[in-house]
Amino acid sequence: MARTHREKAKVAPDDRGVRAAELRELIDYHNERYHALDAPEIPDADYDALVREFEAESRPNTPSSSPPTRPPNDGALRPSGSLTR
Repeated sequence: MARTHREKAKVAPDDRGVRAAELRELIDYHNERYHALDAPEIPDADYDALVREFEAESRPNTPSSSPPTRPPNDGALRPSGSLTR
């Protein structure tokens, strides 16, 4: 039986890419229904839930080498030029 947008997915970590692809397809479908056809099938809250789930499924489980809260240089302060006193 196919999953609908209302069912909470229980996806193994190895299947995250598959679920993310399914969610991307659903989001694209509902975007077209809403914006191009002016005929939405789901409430905005359900659409928002799809987007939040997609974002969660698309995020890797491991921290990135340069997360947004850490400067790209891994926190080491390096002068950008010489100091003049």
